[in-house]
Amino acid sequence: MLPYCVRTLFRASCFLFFWLCANVAFGQEPDTRWGKVSTEEWQLQKCNFDSTASAIILFEKGKLFFRNNLAVITYHRRIKLLNSRGLDYATVELPFIREDQLERISSVKAHTLLPSKDGRVRKIPVTRQEEFEQTLDARLGVVKFTFPEAVPGAIFEYKYEFTTRRLVSLQPWYFQHEIPCRYSHFEADIPGYLTYNAVKIGDRLIEKYPEDQQSEWFLENMPGYKDEAFVFQPLDYADQIRFQLSYYLKSDQGPLYGPGAMVPFVPDWEALAQRMLKSYQPFTRYEEEALDFLKEKQLYIPVNETGLQILLEEVQSIFLWNGYEGIYSSQSLDQLLISRKGNLADLNLALHMFLHAKGFDAQLMLISSRGHGKLIEDFPLLQQFNRLINRVQIGSDIYFINAVQDPYAYPYYMLDPDDFNHYGLPLIREKTALEPMRNWPQTERRFELSLNAKQAARLEATYKGYAAIEELYHHEKGTFHQEEWDLAGGSLRFEFDGGTNGISRKGGAVKVQYKSQESQLPDTILFFELGWLSAFAQSPIPPNAKRHFPVEFTYPQRETIQLSIAKSKEMELIHLPNKHLFYLPEQRGRFVYQVQETATDIVLNVDLSLREIFFQPTDYADLYSFFEQVEAALSQQLVIRLRSLPPQKSDR
Repeated sequence: MLPYCVRTLFRASCFLFFWLCANVAFGQEPDTRWGKVSTEEWQLQKCNFDSTASAIILFEKGKLFFRNNLAVITYHRRIKLLNSRGLDYATVELPFIREDQLERISSVKAHTLLPSKDGRVRKIPVTRQEEFEQTLDARLGVVKFTFPEAVPGAIFEYKYEFTTRRLVSLQPWYFQHEIPCRYSHFEADIPGYLTYNAVKIGDRLIEKYPEDQQSEWFLENMPGYKDEAFVFQPLDYADQIRFQLSYYLKSDQGPLYGPGAMVPFVPDWEALAQRMLKSYQPFTRYEEEALDFLKEKQLYIPVNETGLQILLEEVQSIFLWNGYEGIYSSQSLDQLLISRKGNLADLNLALHMFLHAKGFDAQLMLISSRGHGKLIEDFPLLQQFNRLINRVQIGSDIYFINAVQDPYAYPYYMLDPDDFNHYGLPLIREKTALEPMRNWPQTERRFELSLNAKQAARLEATYKGYAAIEELYHHEKGTFHQEEWDLAGGSLRFEFDGGTNGISRKGGAVKVQYKSQESQLPDTILFFELGWLSAFAQSPIPPNAKRHFPVEFTYPQRETIQLSIAKSKEMELIHLPNKHLFYLPEQRGRFVYQVQETATDIVLNVDLSLREIFFQPTDYADLYSFFEQVEAALSQQLVIRLRSLPPQKSDR
């Protein structure tokens, strides 16, 4: 379970008692009557706890209750537009699962509120022409509407009901959003025949409600989270409450009716894996058909990395991705073979069928992408996943393969970083559980800079892994640019060598060469430092910065820098940098700065590595100290004096 989570158990019989206790402790609640805006809300021009905000949620209220064995959550939200930068918040999108009428959005009511010259309030309702329901695909839908007359100072207010037949996992309530929220209130009225675990996530919520049993919560003055850097998905850490069914009443008349006993509902990862394997059986049973298909294509497929690549390319050449994700197949195998087009699950099931038929050690694996959110380990629900991929083991090497990844962006052995989100669920017949996804490809940046007294310089950069992909992207976009090194007495300028030797690719590495322009350096003292080459010259936690979320780097990585200067008669060494060696706790990161002087050269070497990508707020101090030392070390200066030598006398 994540450190932010606290599991609480509550029953409907305690609802009235805790509701009374909570209301005694509450402060002044804003006026939440429909259309009743206070003078203070009209006069509000900026958020006093988030001065950069372009819009602010004045209040939001939600209530969970049950009706006809369906879960219902009512929403009521009031937003003020502070300036024109917040116009995006004049459009509201309410997604829901339309498949089998699993979820429904109803009773939508919305209007724009504006002050008029006579002191009254103008109410401009959202009409049916401005509200519409859109079908995204066979499974998803959205109710979308735009508030009329959206101008700075306007107030948007809307309410609706969200109804779901999915009782195992209820819709979470978020107290924190992209824009600040002055007041967020949620209450839960759970009937006696159901018991839920409530998972509280977020420092503020846990600090305010440390006790185990509540049925009503509110938080005030919640800042927006959109400006937080080094975070994959802010909603992973935003203050929220999630609900999972733990017990239900079972009687002789059937579940939820009449006298009976409370039965535990305790799904685990193994049970979920077996359920999904059963649903995928139509694809996993067609090994002979897959072999016949490969024979017709006359493909030789060895059970090694080459064969893995051939099969992936073959699937991508046969089937087209329709742009939809998901963990469920959208059609039968026969339909897929006819249409040759499917969602992410369809294509990865087809790939798995071919892999298994050829004897690869392959398992299907459920994952949650970074944009979808991080998995909660003690919350075994299929709704946490949004992608189905393949896990293939060849010898001691493990490959995570997504059949719809762009082959032009990532080679077959490199999963899109968005799919690396800490854990996945392998679907195997035996006992299974969440598995860490740790087989990152080696990602490295290496810079070699050499300089002699005649100002002839050479800069060569080598990139591996994800850094190589990023550098190729820059090259294709033509964004290579001049690099200039200010030496205090002059400057050296490097530009990308656009010739055939400018960039080369071998294996998983990309090598880029720069050449120096003609530079006339005067007789002066020159100062060299290596920070301009490093991607880690600045801390991810700036001084005095207020962070609430963990720090997440894109991938584990390593960076090496070497500066080599050939000595000459025109050169006088004045100062050498100091050596450095320090680590992050548990060796999650390391920094080495070495200095070497010989009779012919001066060489500076930097080696910085990050072995982990996830750092909790409790790691802030260590992370800040580490990068503070890195920044200080990289800003050290190698000081050299260049001087002109008198002309040598002739023997004649």
